[in-house]
Amino acid sequence: MKNVTSLLPRLLGPSRISPSIFSKRYIASFPTTLRQRTPLLPRNLIPLTHPTTPTSLSPLRLFQRRTIYDEPLKVKRATMNDIIPICIFIGMVVFVVGYDAYYYIYEWDGPPAALSPTEFRKFTVQEIIPITHDTQLIRFTYFQPGGNKVGTVPMPSHVIVKDDTCQIARAYTPINYTDGFFDLLVKRYPEGSVSRFLHGAKVGDRIEIRGPIQSFPYTPNMVEELGMTHWELTQPPYGTYQAQVAAGTGITPMYQLIKRILKDRKDKTKITLVFANKTPDDIPLWNELRTLEAHHAEYFQMYYTVDDTKGEKDWTGGVGFVDQRMLKAYMPDPAKGDKSAVLVCGPEGFVRHVAGGKPNEEEQGPLGGLLKSLGFTERQVFKF
Repeated sequence: MKNVTSLLPRLLGPSRISPSIFSKRYIASFPTTLRQRTPLLPRNLIPLTHPTTPTSLSPLRLFQRRTIYDEPLKVKRATMNDIIPICIFIGMVVFVVGYDAYYYIYEWDGPPAALSPTEFRKFTVQEIIPITHDTQLIRFTYFQPGGNKVGTVPMPSHVIVKDDTCQIARAYTPINYTDGFFDLLVKRYPEGSVSRFLHGAKVGDRIEIRGPIQSFPYTPNMVEELGMTHWELTQPPYGTYQAQVAAGTGITPMYQLIKRILKDRKDKTKITLVFANKTPDDIPLWNELRTLEAHHAEYFQMYYTVDDTKGEKDWTGGVGFVDQRMLKAYMPDPAKGDKSAVLVCGPEGFVRHVAGGKPNEEEQGPLGGLLKSLGFTERQVFKF
């Protein structure tokens, strides 16, 4: 037995002998060179792949090592419960990607367009707000270069709205341009093709519009009270006077300019507004105008008149059509010349009654109607 154990280190080498067999008393039988190359390490420094137990150090397990191939791999067969969630996930991914691709190719119209005075572009209806039984506010999204800085959009200005079903276009004055949208106040008329077209629009519809187009080159203090004229006027000093006569949604050019003038503290123009409607319930922008009057009483005065009060006991405005008596009481003195001016806006019949007919959008036509009889000149009157 002693001879066998003395031969093991020579046959197998010291690294293959169990620490229980490989001990100091057998080192003497190693060659001198082997003892120099393989110094004896302390037992606690010998790396072991398994815990040091009597079983693991037994001679029978000396050369056994566990690997991933010791046991056969067990492959679990996939069931329907495993496949269904994966199929649902893949289906959702395909649906989302497919829908985005379809929307981008066929539905998406790109970012909001910028207004152009020379080219009709499509703008999306963002919101529709009823104002009265026959008037509603329609909000369109658009891109405004330069943000909402004062002077970005000329005031007063209008846009041209096209009814693409019959290729008829009409002018509308936005009541504001704010935060990437502009609002049109639209009154429905029985014979008005474009007004009926706009009242039939729904949120998400895209409507062709071009503008803004400056209605009149207004400059602060050119007149003292809200009057304008289309002809070239010299800019008078402070103390001029301007007035406005409006009917129905003809208030929109006036309202746009009223806000602009009252917002500019350097503009000392005084504003007088005669506003005619059918009934008190038909008055658009009632609260907005009353608020402006309350905060700027020194520069803004209104006079309402209606055809029928509908039994409203608290009505304090006028009753009846706009006549010469009303205009004489609330319009500026025509003798002030270039220091006074009058704006007229509304349906064609109303404009003809107050200031004479307007042949087209480009021409003012001769002055007539009530204002001519009061002594105003063509240089003092502007028809929207």
